[in-house]
Amino acid sequence: MNNLTSFGIRSAYCVVRSIVKRPLRTTNYALFIALVLLFTSLTACQSAVDLTQPPEIRYGEDVCDQCGMIISEPRFAAAYITADGVTRRFDDIGDMIVYHLEMGEDVAVFWVHDFETADWLRADEATLAYIEDLITPMGSGLVAFADPEAAANAIAHSGDLMDFATLLAEAKSGDVANNWFRKHQNHGHDHGHGHGHNH
Repeated sequence: MNNLTSFGIRSAYCVVRSIVKRPLRTTNYALFIALVLLFTSLTACQSAVDLTQPPEIRYGEDVCDQCGMIISEPRFAAAYITADGVTRRFDDIGDMIVYHLEMGEDVAVFWVHDFETADWLRADEATLAYIEDLITPMGSGLVAFADPEAAANAIAHSGDLMDFATLLAEAKSGDVANNWFRKHQNHGHDHGHGHGHNH
């Protein structure tokens, strides 16, 4: 509980406690002030999202905000947190990009998983790999690596490396090498590439 929240709750408690000592004509005003303080403290508590910590995904339960499929494979999953503290969850990095471009939300931080360890990492600290023959949940072929050398090894036969800012910029401009984005923009989701999902 942060200091603002603690202060608001203590203040609300003190005001409510003092109501019984006030004349009847001031009781309603005092109660109003108490409710305002309590509401402010609760709102502050809800909006105080720790952007340094990755969001929680309940695998096998939570659904992708873009495609509605159940998120079941951590190493492919991604998420972002908006400036308002709202978390969006996705089963595929490609779906996260498309949703962000379509919705235009003000994003505070993007999160992806390391393909090798399935650990969370910030997207701006990851090396993204587009691997042509890799089947990801929605078929984008995009995965992330904490280790750039591991990412380079992953595309030894075919693929491309980029940082997240480059991927986002290319997807936004439409000038992206990944054919999945072109197909999605022209024809919608290709649900035929599902992998590891409960349909």
